[in-house]
Amino acid sequence: YDDRVVFPLYRDGKIIAAFGKSVNGAVPKWMNYNRQYHGAFITKVNDSRSHKPLVVVEDILSAYTLEYDVGINSIALLGTNLTDENLLQLRDMSGIRNGIVICLDEDATQKAITIKQSLEAATDYQVAILPIVDDIKDMMARQLDDLAETIRGIHG
Repeated sequence: YDDRVVFPLYRDGKIIAAFGKSVNGAVPKWMNYNRQYHGAFITKVNDSRSHKPLVVVEDILSAYTLEYDVGINSIALLGTNLTDENLLQLRDMSGIRNGIVICLDEDATQKAITIKQSLEAATDYQVAILPIVDDIKDMMARQLDDLAETIRGIHG
C-alpha cells in the first residue's frame, strides 16, 4: 500500500482503525486497513457543541478541516455512500441535537438525496442538503467561515 497517507482512528487512546488515501490516483482512492471496522471516520461529537449540526462530508481531510478550522462536528463517509454501519453510527449518536447537514460535492447531489431519505427514514433528525462547489479541504479561511455560518443557520 505504497503512496498513501494514512489516518488513524483512535478510541480511548487506542487505534481502532486506519484509513489510507491514495496520493497518486491509485484505486481505490480510500482504503480501510481494519477489515473489522466498517464505520465512517467521525470527528469528536460532544455535548458542548450540541447546538451545532453534524455535517456529513465525503473525505477525512474535509472532516478535519470543519472540526479544527471552524469547530463543526463532522463525519466522513469515505466516499458518497451511506452504509448500514454508517446509518447505525449516526442513529446511535447521542451528541446530535441540531440536525444533520449533508455537504457532498455538487456532482453527488443524487447520492445526497438518497442519504437524506435514508437518514430521515431511520432517525428523528432534521436533515438538510448543502451541495459544495469548492472542496472543503481546499477552502480558504473566509470561505470556511462563510460555510460554517451557512451550516449553523440551516437548522437554527
